Amino acid sequence: MVSHEKNLPLEDCYVHCAEEHDIPGEAKIRLVICMYKAMSELLLDAKHSSIDTSFKRLHQWQKFEIEAWFPQYQHCK
Repeated sequence: MVSHEKNLPLEDCYVHCAEEHDIPGEAKIRLVICMYKAMSELLLDAKHSSIDTSFKRLHQWQKFEIEAWFPQYQHCK
């Protein structure tokens, strides 16, 4: 997954990191960081952001989302 993305131009990369971590006394966790370059630049400029930690389950994955409000677009992304 990540190796395919590394061949793309940076602005087209969506998956930046896919790792598996051992937590002692717990199960292994998989961490995947996905974000387009343009979205990461917008997030860095955001005045307010929120993280949805409702953890939607998808094929044994726990997902969370980071959102921010952008007044110039009148939109949350």
